[in-house]
This record gives sequence, C-alpha cells and structure tokens, in this order.
Amino acid sequence: MRSILSFSQWNDVINRMYEIEYDWFGVDNLNQIAIFSSIGKGYIPAKALSSYDKYMGLDDLMYHLPNITNPVVLMKERKNNSYWEKQSQKGLFAFDYFDIHRKQKFEQYDLVSVPATPINFNSIPDIDLYTEIISRFNLIFQGNISFIDLQKAEI
Repeated sequence: MRSILSFSQWNDVINRMYEIEYDWFGVDNLNQIAIFSSIGKGYIPAKALSSYDKYMGLDDLMYHLPNITNPVVLMKERKNNSYWEKQSQKGLFAFDYFDIHRKQKFEQYDLVSVPATPINFNSIPDIDLYTEIISRFNLIFQGNISFIDLQKAEI
C-alpha cells in the first residue's frame, strides 16, 4: 500500500486539495514511534509537511526497517489491516484516519495495530537526519487520539 509521493502530490497534500495517502510519524513520551495514515485529512503537524526531500528520506528509512516483533490488531472494524500490521511488525504504533469510512465523524486517528515490543525511536539508524520533520507529543500512544488532543500535546 506504500505510495511514493511525487512533488506535485506533495503540494496537493500541503494544500489539502485531494485525498492522497499520506503517512506521517510522531514520537510519544516513551520514545515510541507511530505512523499516522491520514489520506491528507485530519490533523497533520506542520513539521510533517516542512520538507519534501526529508519526508522522502524518512519514508524510505521507515519502509526498510526490518520486522522485529509481532503485531497486535486492535481495530476489528475493518476487514484488511495488513498495512497497519506490517507497520507494527517493525515496532511502530499504527494509526489510521478511519473517519473517511464513517458516517459519524469522530475527528480522531484510530489505533489499528500495536507492536508487541515497540521500537525505541533512538534505536533507529540515521533517524537523527529526520528529527526536524517528526513531531513529538506529550502523551503515550495507547489508544485512539483525537485531533484536538494531538494538537494540544504537540511539543
């Protein structure tokens, strides 16, 4: 399900012009890292949109992380969780903007899958090259997170 963004698609994401699959990354108080699948909607930190080149490098780094653990699927609402399970196998918490499929909107990211053993942010090789586009949050990834709570918790 990984889609590589062209520069014109990047501009569309920034300007919220189309529903384009856009994943961004965040870190919590425990140095756990999460991927947020946004489809270009919902809350996206400004840092995550600050550099196309850095984003492409980070996306490539995270895509090539090895599987280190088992995923634990929390969201039973959807039929296919394979993308989010793959992220959790790498040690990432995997969130999705699921409102796109709902009539009633919750204005949140749903926690789809968690790693049995989370990867520590600082243990990812070369992650320091991308810290300027990764948001930190004063919270712990443990359940669904509202857009308002993410905004308030961003450091």
